[in-house]
Amino acid sequence: MFDATVFLRDAKLQNFQITQSDSLYVKVEVERDMASGGLLEHPTILWRVKRFPYLKEKTLIEKRDGNGIELDGTNVMYIILDEEDTANLSGQYHHECMAILPEETEEVSFTGRPQTILEGTLTVVPANRK
Repeated sequence: MFDATVFLRDAKLQNFQITQSDSLYVKVEVERDMASGGLLEHPTILWRVKRFPYLKEKTLIEKRDGNGIELDGTNVMYIILDEEDTANLSGQYHHECMAILPEETEEVSFTGRPQTILEGTLTVVPANRK
């Protein structure tokens, strides 16, 4: 059972908050021109969380279609955060969701490219500050 649902729009800075060790269902509505243009039709949708953007550092949370990201076949996708995803996190992090094009590798840096569906700040609030 999820503690909450967050609704986000695509391609803009999207900030949201979660309490440490809570679960969250993030619903993302992608503009139809992005969805029908193929961003949600690409083979891999990837959502990553790192401490800072644009740096080659450890990925703290990673979700992809079929493993933490669900696509509904239209212009909506869901990012599913489980309790263990944020159990060891506290503070602000950068998140970005992108379409990995067939010719790209999965070692894609956070660059705000046109294939970026959304990005922003994920704030993880310590459980004792609820």
